[in-house]
Amino acid sequence: MATLDESRYARITLIDLVLAAAYYPILIDIAMIKDRIEYGKLVLRAKEENPKNDDIQNAIAVNTGRRLDVVRVFTDERDFPDLTSLVVNKSTGECSAAYLKFFDPVAERDKVYKFDWNSKAHDFSDFLVNSREKVSLKKVSQKKRVTGKLKITEAAAINMVVDYYRANKELFKECGADERDAMAKMIMNGSSLDEAFNGYRINQISSRQ
Repeated sequence: MATLDESRYARITLIDLVLAAAYYPILIDIAMIKDRIEYGKLVLRAKEENPKNDDIQNAIAVNTGRRLDVVRVFTDERDFPDLTSLVVNKSTGECSAAYLKFFDPVAERDKVYKFDWNSKAHDFSDFLVNSREKVSLKKVSQKKRVTGKLKITEAAAINMVVDYYRANKELFKECGADERDAMAKMIMNGSSLDEAFNGYRINQISSRQ
């Protein structure tokens, strides 16, 4: 199998893969009868063939282009003819203007019609498995970046402690510099304000015993 180009997966989502998986076999069927299919009809047929899949049922023709990009990644990486050349606009009967800038759809369709897709039946399944793994790993990485705790400076942490203490003074006895600095260090190490002050209150209770 060809090496995957990581940069081409940057925008792919799991829903893109689900819809590409639904569209691919339809495009193979269209290739076998040497025909073309409109965007809207492609979406409608996928819905008819996958009545219990919510992602497919919610699909709209406007977003079909990005789902077909997934199919194009697959064919490009293996030097297969471009199956997406079979999908045309209803009004023009031809591929989108963006496609026409870079490809000759008539010549590409001729290659698609002559290609032995049956011999490549398992290739797309393998591609989807690898793609799902990469997209899933990307989502985990993004989540870690979003939820990761930001580094907080000492001055900012002390200000947070002072502001919190002033707003909740009735819950605490006098908060001295040592207690303030200890809570600020906890915050700098990743604790929340609540966690820092809960620790302070526990120490208060312990000191009374």
